[in-house]
Amino acid sequence: MDYLAHRREFTEEEKSEWAKHPERYLEFRKSMEDDINTRFKLFMDHTPEQKLARQSVVGNIKAKLDSRPDLAKFLEPDFAVGYVQTAMENTFWGDIAEFTPNGILTKDGRESKVDSIICATGFELSYAPRFPILGKDGLNLQEVWLKAPESYLSVCAADMPNYFTILGPASSLGHGSLVTSIEMCNRFIVRMIRKLQTQNYSSFSLRPGVARAYQNHALSYLKRTVWASGCTNTYKNGTKDGELRSLHPGSLIQLFKLLEDLRYEDSEWKSLCEDSDLAFAWLANGFTALEEERPDGADLTWFVDPADREAKPIRFEASHHANGSGMSLALSSIAVDAAFVHLLPDNLQSDIAAPLLCGNWYLYVLCYQEMQFADRQLAVDLWCRWLTGTSIARAQGYRVIAVDTGEDKRRICLQFGAAHFIDLLTQNVPAEVKRLTSLGVHGVICTAGSIAAYQQAAHCVRNAGTIVCIGVNPQNLPISPLDMVRRGE
Repeated sequence: MDYLAHRREFTEEEKSEWAKHPERYLEFRKSMEDDINTRFKLFMDHTPEQKLARQSVVGNIKAKLDSRPDLAKFLEPDFAVGYVQTAMENTFWGDIAEFTPNGILTKDGRESKVDSIICATGFELSYAPRFPILGKDGLNLQEVWLKAPESYLSVCAADMPNYFTILGPASSLGHGSLVTSIEMCNRFIVRMIRKLQTQNYSSFSLRPGVARAYQNHALSYLKRTVWASGCTNTYKNGTKDGELRSLHPGSLIQLFKLLEDLRYEDSEWKSLCEDSDLAFAWLANGFTALEEERPDGADLTWFVDPADREAKPIRFEASHHANGSGMSLALSSIAVDAAFVHLLPDNLQSDIAAPLLCGNWYLYVLCYQEMQFADRQLAVDLWCRWLTGTSIARAQGYRVIAVDTGEDKRRICLQFGAAHFIDLLTQNVPAEVKRLTSLGVHGVICTAGSIAAYQQAAHCVRNAGTIVCIGVNPQNLPISPLDMVRRGE
């Protein structure tokens, strides 16, 4: 869904802070990208996200045109929400009567004074190159892509050896930031070229049928998206009912993973050596450039670095309940990473064991199943000995903001892997969270016994974020349900 919105003007204070703290600027960029990349289900037809988006749009139209219900009904879209661009700037509409010495005169008699005029009608909307590109057997890509373009991951074309393009057919034009998409395409191209250059290949070419199969899947998948609605758009080559050959059949993250995890088996590679017995002559003198050139700091022992810890599943059944705790644990045949299992003393009382077990299991489920995005900010409230929660979250790749009080707690939390620590007695927790994350955290795990902790949680999480309350205070919480619905899930 593309928006032409008012461009935000960043303050000098923001620019100065980002210049001094590049990591905070990176966090801001990642939060912006994350907001875009978590919305793809909105583009799928008949999903709850699409339904809610439509309700929101129609509701806004009716609210703004409360005095004109007839006009509101007229403006209600008959196509899926998220399809067309929404212009939010002052725009000149209407038919042009003529050009004037000062600008443009429209048929309503108004003259708009402008410095320059760009005639932007009649553009070629297909993916056909502007010049001939010849491939195998003289095949001209300019002709092939004129009506029915097919690509592989938007960067390669069938029967075109050593050919790369950026944002070709089946690309991420409607999915999110084109800047990051271009970067990922370029990384794919560089890795392919590096393989050609370093492993003595003269060319690569897609295997027969690969591009066609990819395009067939795309056409089938995209029928279930909002872009298939009956609306004329560039994604359909300027037609109303044409095929969607412009877009990737999936989320932006999926495309990036495909570009990152190269499928060399989808291509045929031709060696520079015509003699198959010399196919590995490129191994040359048996040494690597790393050894021969030995640049400063070159590491010749990378293979002994500690490997990422692999999960060691264990299988068990457990059940524990403590009256009055408000929580119960009933686990049956669940595979768990052994690194997160701690033995409790046999003589531990139930009212003590239950909150420990329940809390850690809720943390584990949240981190492992509900929020599986490594770049998400996760705020963990550590008022009740939830250092285990920090360890679990860090093991899943989250950046944790710990909330507690005291220098000892700060030292321990940071030692356990928290990225930041907020002292609840000397700092404004919601304000500090917003300063660190710009938009708020994606998840708040609240384990404290105080009412204030749950009040603050609603102001720390970003829109559509997740709030997990472990051991909710039995007292009535002075929090509006509407505020919780608006701020989190």
